[in-house]
Amino acid sequence: LPPAEVILDAKLYKASVRIHRLDERHPLRKRLGDRPGPDSRLRRMARLVDGNAEYIDPLELPPWERLADWHTVLRRVGYDPGKAKEELALEFTDRLGTFSKRDIVIYSDGSQMTDGSRTSAGAGWIGYQATRQIFRGSEPLGSQTEVFDAEAQAALQGLLEAVRSPTARMADNVHICLDNLAVAARLVSQSAGSSQTRFRAFSGLFSSWKQRERTSWTMPGRVYIWWCPGHAGIPGNEEADSLAKEACKQIPESQPQPTLAHLKRQSEAAAFQAFARRWTSLCPRQYADLGIVPHPKPPELCLPRHLLGRLYAARSQHGDFAAYHERFAHKDALLDCSCGRRKTPVHFYFCKRGRKATPGHLR
Repeated sequence: LPPAEVILDAKLYKASVRIHRLDERHPLRKRLGDRPGPDSRLRRMARLVDGNAEYIDPLELPPWERLADWHTVLRRVGYDPGKAKEELALEFTDRLGTFSKRDIVIYSDGSQMTDGSRTSAGAGWIGYQATRQIFRGSEPLGSQTEVFDAEAQAALQGLLEAVRSPTARMADNVHICLDNLAVAARLVSQSAGSSQTRFRAFSGLFSSWKQRERTSWTMPGRVYIWWCPGHAGIPGNEEADSLAKEACKQIPESQPQPTLAHLKRQSEAAAFQAFARRWTSLCPRQYADLGIVPHPKPPELCLPRHLLGRLYAARSQHGDFAAYHERFAHKDALLDCSCGRRKTPVHFYFCKRGRKATPGHLR
């Protein structure tokens, strides 16, 4: 576990993010926005977050309004959690065959790359009509944007280009295909979160599409959102992914404001980095000898609970071990295993009797 100081600093930063998300009419926000006062703890905490960060209106959606069920949203975007990725890819390919040739099909994607100490995000999109490419584009989004926000920006720009396309007057519907399930679900349902202005603008383009100039034989049409499996050999998705990755290598003309998703990730990253710095001077010798370093998602957590308990006991050397009993003068403790060997932290791994008694799937 991280030291208490690191945990408290992380909670302080998260509290600052929550204050930034409050409604502008909230007493705390009004108090911070008034004339300058004494440098209180509240003001110091609020300054931890960039004042130019994205503002999320928490009251955009009425709290009494019921949101769509998550499983219903997944079905709307063509995702079935009970099916394998290969099966979903085949279903998506079959669905493409049902689209009218007049319809515009847009593939959008977002990406994030790290080059040394620099992390940057990018968005890419490409549009087809009658199997022919009609537009493509990309946009670098800098270091204060996450993949979620880049995916939302790519979908927004793709739909915007479709509305402005000269061939839009000959189309019926627009199909936007993306491989980020969270963004696809957010595009068809209402919720308050990161990139709120992007999703709001995307919803506004629905009416723009229906009101576009069109030929007499076309219909007003609709905007459809579909989830497509990523890295499944779907040409449009692969092309959008390449555009997004190329955009990551570029530098934006102006740095976009930090998004809410970036603030949250920055909070977690700062806490982990502080823990890693403290670890070098605080880690026990047995941990240092084994080369154990902090990890955001320790791989040993995938072990069965029985083996994980053994591993943690061996690392901490707190357990049914001879050295542990001798250290605390446990007079009634058994210092030797039933196999005759001394109980050491790693004895469970070499003990033949213990391995035989362990169920086969845990050996």
